[in-house]
Amino acid sequence: MLLSGAEGYYNVFSGKPGTVLKQESIDYLKEHAVPQLLDEVIQKLLKTRPDSPRKTIVEQICGSENGPLDLELISLSGSPLCLVPKLLLAHKGVSYKNTTMDSLSPAPDWFLTKVPSGRTPALYVNNGAVVLDDPRTICEYLDEVYTPSLGVVSGSPTTRAIIRNVMCNVQRACDVVQQLNAATTKDNIDQTVKQLDNILQQIETVATGCYYLLGRTLTLADVFLAALLSFASAYNHWYPVLQLDQFPKLKQLADHLLKWRGLVNVCEAAKLDAVVESAIRQGGGYLASLPKY
Repeated sequence: MLLSGAEGYYNVFSGKPGTVLKQESIDYLKEHAVPQLLDEVIQKLLKTRPDSPRKTIVEQICGSENGPLDLELISLSGSPLCLVPKLLLAHKGVSYKNTTMDSLSPAPDWFLTKVPSGRTPALYVNNGAVVLDDPRTICEYLDEVYTPSLGVVSGSPTTRAIIRNVMCNVQRACDVVQQLNAATTKDNIDQTVKQLDNILQQIETVATGCYYLLGRTLTLADVFLAALLSFASAYNHWYPVLQLDQFPKLKQLADHLLKWRGLVNVCEAAKLDAVVESAIRQGGGYLASLPKY
């Protein structure tokens, strides 16, 4: 039987809404489906199986490394990078324990016991069998374990390199954004914004001007960017930190990403605006002296 496209792969399934997928259908999809089509197949299954949550369907189709994984994501509330794995896990429909700390000054003993490096975000897998403390490593791991891949696993060598480079640049940009909290003068703020602009200009050079950064397919680069843009835009209530008019491709992308339902839900759950305001107040810098507008 020759099948093509998401419709063809979807048609190998049978059963009434709410029932589990047949094992032979799952095996067929794993063996024959193009990774980029899997998410579309999952969406179609969700429409016809309203009683089956996305998590159930994803785990049935995709499975995991050695059966279901017990995941705990440990994050810091004021860190834009800690938003990235939350967004990825939400997009892939994966359940996990969310542990958020308000401060690492000092770091709690229980945290240092679990994550001796003291870095966040940290992914604590299967009661410490695997501990990851770098956002890019965490996201690449999750992207491999929970298909469909968002580019780093399934893309071409060039695409994978670009995605990883954008992830690295976003990580640098997130560090820059956090410097705003303690910047003591307007000149310090302007210099920090200039650093952010330089990084965004680098990302602008690889943007395609399409639906997502590299075309019409969501990648990990978009997940990282969505977290950065949402955090940076929250600072605009105090100062024009994120000025995207000078980056037309990124502006078009931001108009789409910032309306992404998954991002909106994650930001609302994280109480992002309140978190940024608290970070500014605690930083005690120049921004803390300005009124919110």
